[in-house]
Amino acid sequence: MDGEAKMTESRPRKSEQALATLRAWRAWRSKHRMPLEEALKNPGAWRLYKDMLQHNGTAKAGVNSYEEWLEMTKCTQRWVEWKRAHPKPLREVLADPEGWALFYAMKQEKGVSVPPTYEEWLQHQDQRRSIAYEAWVQWRRQHPGPLTEVLADPEGWALYKAKRASQDTKLPETHEEWCRDPNTIKAMAMEAWTTWRRAHPGALRKVLVDPEGYQLYRHMLESSGKQADPTYEEWKERRTNASWQAWRREHPGPLVRVLADPCGWRLYRSDLEQQQQKNGNKEELPASYEEWLQLPQQQRNAGKKDKQLSGSSESESKRGANAGNSRNRMTGSGPQKGKQQSAAMDAWLSWLGGQHSTDLTELLQNPEGWELYRAAMSKPRRPLPETYEGFRALEAASKAWSAWREEHHGNPVNVLKDPEGWKLYSALMHARGVQIPATYSEWLQMPEQRVIVAATHWVEWREQRSQQPLMQLLCSEEEGWKLFRAFVEAIGTHLPTTFKEWESEAAESLVAAQAAWRSSSRWGAPRRVEVFALRQALAEVRGEAFPATYEEWLRTPSSRLRISQANTWKLWRRRHPGPLAEVLKDPEGWELYVKKLQSSGSHVPMSYEEWMDSPQRRRQEATMNWALWRRKNRGPMLEVLQDPEGWKLYSAMKQAISGSPCEQFEDWQNSVGARKKALREWLAWKKLHPGPRYTILSDPLGWRLYRAAFAGQKAIPETYAEYIQARQPTIAWLAWRRQHRGPLLSVLAEDGGWTLYKDHMLATGKSVPQDFEEWAESHRTATTNGNSRRGKRTVSPREEAMGAQQVTVQ
Repeated sequence: MDGEAKMTESRPRKSEQALATLRAWRAWRSKHRMPLEEALKNPGAWRLYKDMLQHNGTAKAGVNSYEEWLEMTKCTQRWVEWKRAHPKPLREVLADPEGWALFYAMKQEKGVSVPPTYEEWLQHQDQRRSIAYEAWVQWRRQHPGPLTEVLADPEGWALYKAKRASQDTKLPETHEEWCRDPNTIKAMAMEAWTTWRRAHPGALRKVLVDPEGYQLYRHMLESSGKQADPTYEEWKERRTNASWQAWRREHPGPLVRVLADPCGWRLYRSDLEQQQQKNGNKEELPASYEEWLQLPQQQRNAGKKDKQLSGSSESESKRGANAGNSRNRMTGSGPQKGKQQSAAMDAWLSWLGGQHSTDLTELLQNPEGWELYRAAMSKPRRPLPETYEGFRALEAASKAWSAWREEHHGNPVNVLKDPEGWKLYSALMHARGVQIPATYSEWLQMPEQRVIVAATHWVEWREQRSQQPLMQLLCSEEEGWKLFRAFVEAIGTHLPTTFKEWESEAAESLVAAQAAWRSSSRWGAPRRVEVFALRQALAEVRGEAFPATYEEWLRTPSSRLRISQANTWKLWRRRHPGPLAEVLKDPEGWELYVKKLQSSGSHVPMSYEEWMDSPQRRRQEATMNWALWRRKNRGPMLEVLQDPEGWKLYSAMKQAISGSPCEQFEDWQNSVGARKKALREWLAWKKLHPGPRYTILSDPLGWRLYRAAFAGQKAIPETYAEYIQARQPTIAWLAWRRQHRGPLLSVLAEDGGWTLYKDHMLATGKSVPQDFEEWAESHRTATTNGNSRRGKRTVSPREEAMGAQQVTVQ
């Protein structure tokens, strides 16, 4: 691919036609991955390539055909072929005299000047920088730990100093002087805090309770020149009183109660003012907490205070609160009913506000008060009793029934056989105003109990024969078929007279019965025994796992039931680990796998042997092998694929999907596709971690992805600490600039601005005069001559928008 840059030394300004030809060539090239000399044998490719060079001003005279191009680039072709055969770092392969001769000839052919010998080439600044950098990186990998500690080793300090010198950065002579440097102290404090914070996730206000964490946090702030509170308690108090949101988080409870605190009211009103300014509202705000209480909205919310009134019955106040909270549900049955309910609630609150007493029991004994309370708090289809005495009787009956029911679990048909239970249940129904028969036997004969009685009889009969399969049982036992048929017909679905007529359509019939039962107009939720009977039958017909008894079903979490019904294949697969091709030799596993394919609408092979020979199976196996390996080897693709095992699995997956063999890793890692892959990985990670780049790169994975994406485009330090240390002048300048708006010439005349600006420019590799007056004169001259770009800040809009905050945020 080196020949592709053959005639691109200069880059004139592109016209629309030049851009069009460049896009056309790139589009063709992206679909034809091969060496350039092979690709250009295609006449269409040569025509696109030639047009692209001509319109971009990089074509050479006398090159009109592919043969002439080959002749003009033969040195380049020889170098490319030799380099492919020697996939090692450039400095190593150029030590070979043959390699150096080819490399030198290729550069001469391109018109690029290089030293005549390999030894002179090694002394070039770029090579010395690269050698120093690689020597430091290799040593650093063998010596992990904090930078200040490992650099106490003279060898490490010498390598680090040589590496920084190659980057035109001057360091102090000794390690001790470097450790005392303010920038070093700041970077190391930041690294220590970042490491500790990564090991202690959670809200900042919670993790800083740890004394060690707060000490590191305070040291980080102070080393950056910021003021820090001496203790965590002072820091928390200052943060809590800084905003309404923070204060509210520390003071839970009803709003009307917490705003009685003067500090809370001040922060709340300040927050309302900010919201009004943001939204452009000009509505007048209450000046005091007392005025806020008199607002109509707060008067309507006064009903929530019922549960705070000192009544003699806790359940009464709880009932009032629950009824108030369910107001939205009651008003959903129609606009007219909603208006009536709202009017009733307003009438009750108005009457309540005019009373001097705060005892709810005393207030509800007043006939007028009870009538208003009953109208406001009654639930749909279950109104409160007409008198307060009836309400007290209902409360007593409910408590007695609930206490007895807690000790007698199970199906109502069975538990109500107990005379005591029937007596309590009958008293509760009469207190609610519901008419029921006098005896348990008569209650069983009511039409409303037909479904639960039929379900109970069927479930009890089925549990006595739980070892037999359902379909076999219904076929052999006439009594069982009658009980099952009676239950299904009780829920509204007609079944044939005999089991043989129903057997062929069993699954479809039960699914339809379940759907019809759900959508029926029958009021109220179905009893649990009814739900169990129908779901168990449907699961057994489908061949799915389901609890054998009603009591076992009650003890099984609903989430586990859903999983067992929906993922029978997954459960079986979990119990049979290993390669898919091996476990599917089991007939049971193959049958479940076929059912899974059928349910998803996928192609179903006729047999296991046919499935083994299918391309789909090979793609699945290759993809699964790669996915399992990748899950254990996180990190940038360019790093993890250096492992031979990983590259073997990845190339096998790509070949199974595309059908064509994959290139070697050495070719792939330098390809456009690999660079795009690294960039996509970085962008995907960055999308999930919003924030300034200085902050998010403190994450080790983010730093590795960032280096993999941009290492080939610009010089990037080995560690995040070095990166952030090099960027500190820019961070300090941007923070200062945000606080000093206006023309650059004006603000730099202020104290401190010129020093920060000069440090920032030098850190970014740009030249700047030592004296402000000299720079100002050149800036005025450039402005007079019309060159408005000179002297402006050379930072990106993204950096301009970053907040003036420290590198690590909560």
